[in-house]
Amino acid sequence: MHSAPRARSLLILVGPSDADILGEHSRELAAAFGARGREVHLVSLPSSDAAIAVESAITAHRPDCVFALSGAGGELRHADGHSLYAALGVPYVGVISEPPALQPALHRDPPPGRLLFLDADHLRASTALGGPLASRVVLEQSGVGESGVPLPHIRRDVAVLYAKDGRDPEEVRATWSVLPTELRELIEETVEQCVWRTDCSIWAWAEARVRGSAEAGTPWEVPDAFLTVVRESERYVRRARATRVLEALLPFPAIVPGGHWAHVDWSRAKARHVPRATLGGLRELMGRSRVVVNVLPTVRHATHVRVIEGMLHGAFVVSDPNHYLDVEVTRDLYAPFDFDEEAIRATVDAALRDIEHTEARTELARVFARERYDRERAVDELLAIMDRVG
Repeated sequence: MHSAPRARSLLILVGPSDADILGEHSRELAAAFGARGREVHLVSLPSSDAAIAVESAITAHRPDCVFALSGAGGELRHADGHSLYAALGVPYVGVISEPPALQPALHRDPPPGRLLFLDADHLRASTALGGPLASRVVLEQSGVGESGVPLPHIRRDVAVLYAKDGRDPEEVRATWSVLPTELRELIEETVEQCVWRTDCSIWAWAEARVRGSAEAGTPWEVPDAFLTVVRESERYVRRARATRVLEALLPFPAIVPGGHWAHVDWSRAKARHVPRATLGGLRELMGRSRVVVNVLPTVRHATHVRVIEGMLHGAFVVSDPNHYLDVEVTRDLYAPFDFDEEAIRATVDAALRDIEHTEARTELARVFARERYDRERAVDELLAIMDRVG
């Protein structure tokens, strides 16, 4: 009689995040992997000597694969200068949710295994930075599991939820003063072109400006100065969009969990700023909210998990639009806005006034999200990828 094969061993790396959101998502995945017979170990990456901590964990647990959200730990190097995972003979599978310009070392010399991209623009940028295309794939997004029967909107006690960290965009601009004039002017031009346009890829626009439209998208040696342009433009655009939306929401009885909003004048606001919520706390708030307002993280071919989870928890989602939302989700299931403050207010006000119509659209969106973003299917897909590279 043959004994059953040993459950595949996985090591999950957890990077730092506000309110430990990445940690909570990672622990949920660890539980789902464990329920499928996998042996799972989690390691929180320390702020220093992360490579030593990960090498010790790999030596102790001998995993078949290392997994991480947001590319955590993917750039770590062995003492010999090579990828830590190549040196130790363990594949790495990382879900990439940030622009490659923010993690260039990871994309210039990717570890053995797979980088899984939520946005096709990020995949193209990663490929431009180097490494084999075969090690990169686009991954379908997923949400949480079943959230139960949603509370009727008439019984929900939170009118508007805007869960977002702030930070002053002008603090970013102030740091550009030490940059060479030509570089600073290119950043300003990129920001001006892309800040309020959700159809604008910062990487693609800056590349076309630097190289010319005819060459953009063809292989090239990406200079560090170009990465500075993209990185600084990303930082400014994200902060500026988040701030514009909050300023539009100040007249509403909105709850705003998050940090770094000191640059906004709250003196006459009906909106209320509260500390960051844990993932569980945020979901509980979504289940009590009539409207969830979202700002996308400069992606064109993906959405944010807040959109998915807002739908799953029966809230009506109001978000800046992009190609993915308009084609894959459609405007029947969410309300888009541009970054004009009055337009944002009109969109939110309409959603709050017509409860019956809004709730009917919300139910359609909830059914769609349950079917399209099934967590169980996503977990199986992740394990299949890890099995192939392990």
